[in-house]
Amino acid sequence: MKLGIITFHNAKNYGAYFQTYALTQVLGKLKSKNTDIEVIDYQCKFIDDDYKPIIDFSSLKRFIVSALSFFPIVIRNLKFNKALKTTVKLSKSYNINTINDADVYDCYIAGSDMIWHWHTVKGEEKFDETYFLSFVKDANKKNSYAASFGTDLIPNKYRKLYFSNLASFNNISVREKSGQFFLQDLNRNINLNLDPTLLVDNNIWDSLIKNKKKKENYILVYEVGVLTNRMINYAKMLSKKTGYKVVYLNSEYNFRNKLKLQNYRFGFSPSDFISYFKFADYIITNSFHGTVFSILYEKKFESEIDSWIKNNRSLELMELLGLEDRILNDNSDIDKEIDWNSVKQRLSVEQNKAYWYLKKVMGKSDE
Repeated sequence: MKLGIITFHNAKNYGAYFQTYALTQVLGKLKSKNTDIEVIDYQCKFIDDDYKPIIDFSSLKRFIVSALSFFPIVIRNLKFNKALKTTVKLSKSYNINTINDADVYDCYIAGSDMIWHWHTVKGEEKFDETYFLSFVKDANKKNSYAASFGTDLIPNKYRKLYFSNLASFNNISVREKSGQFFLQDLNRNINLNLDPTLLVDNNIWDSLIKNKKKKENYILVYEVGVLTNRMINYAKMLSKKTGYKVVYLNSEYNFRNKLKLQNYRFGFSPSDFISYFKFADYIITNSFHGTVFSILYEKKFESEIDSWIKNNRSLELMELLGLEDRILNDNSDIDKEIDWNSVKQRLSVEQNKAYWYLKKVMGKSDE
């Protein structure tokens, strides 16, 4: 059997890379000997353009900032390209005009990641239905795994497109309850499953790390979107209390943060990302996958869910695992003990559900 995955594999984003890598690892573990798995190398213009370095000439200020960020972004992109090409099996490349030629697989999985976010698939020109497997003629081949809408607010003008595309799917799995609720009008079973990064053993993540030794104690602050004052102030308070330095990781280049924050890091490789999380003493994050790796490595952590947008993805995950007291607020106590045995028991239940679903998709549910 030949199985094709379509997702945001080419986004220069840590979560996008890790969920792609994780799903291929999980499927590789569950597959039969004669199953060939690869990620469909779909070049989505909207996604590609979002991560390209540009020089902005619209004003002097924007020109200076964009010029300073140009080469750091180039270097980051090169690191992501190297990681992807050395760890994930890719198909030949396709674009919006040639994607119909990718109808060559026996089974398809769309996901994970926010592949069904209306703004992302809309782009600037037209609604891109590729991530809904519109190019696949045989509906029995269409499946999703932990696909995310990224929001619970979908404009009415796109709802018909969603339902018409997804009604033909053989199996549907989403990542958030909000997505499950949105699709209830399809009058069919909508599976709710973990992000694939939570299905992979830590030894797989550890294998990506190049430097295996911890060098120093530190507090890790990883932000996506907006680094809130609450995150900064909490990190500084914790640093004063422990004497540990604060290391700031940023998913996007931020010139202001680079100027005002010590130990500001950008453009690190996916391998370095794992290393930062594995060896941190404390973690403060507003990122879903930052929360995921804090849990996987059983760290003392706090997760900010009210920064630039409401982070329902992290909130739902922490509620699922009984970690609601890890939500960053004015009364947070990061040193409060976490019952990791209880967390692992809850996680195991959800992992088994995910494995069963994926086996079903691959025709192995009777094993």
